[in-house]
Amino acid sequence: MGADRPDDHHQHHAPVPPGYGGGKTQYERRGRGMPPKRVLHRTIVVYAQFPGSGTPSGPDGTVPSGGTMFAPLVEAVETALEPSPGEPAITLGGLVSHIWIEGESHWLTGEIFPNGQGMFTIPINIVIP
Repeated sequence: MGADRPDDHHQHHAPVPPGYGGGKTQYERRGRGMPPKRVLHRTIVVYAQFPGSGTPSGPDGTVPSGGTMFAPLVEAVETALEPSPGEPAITLGGLVSHIWIEGESHWLTGEIFPNGQGMFTIPINIVIP
């Protein structure tokens, strides 16, 4: 057994953009003397409720389905995470190297819950240099 090195007990924490909770972090070593590249795998969770849900009269019927309610919300997230023309990547103002959507999304629409509330997820990856 060798002696412990001081670095064996040091934990290095990368700055995490606010609003992105738990998930998996993948470390990639880029070479001797180079800092590790960190890829954060996170999930955006969006909740939405049918108009009028949770009231004694129930949903007001103005939104025919959860898919109709979710579609513009999903499009808004996709648009927010799409680089502007001429920009190579979304960097959150230089906070990260880049961020993108990748993986499976899950939808649980409001029709299946008595309170009319549903949720969907959007998987994202964030690279911190």
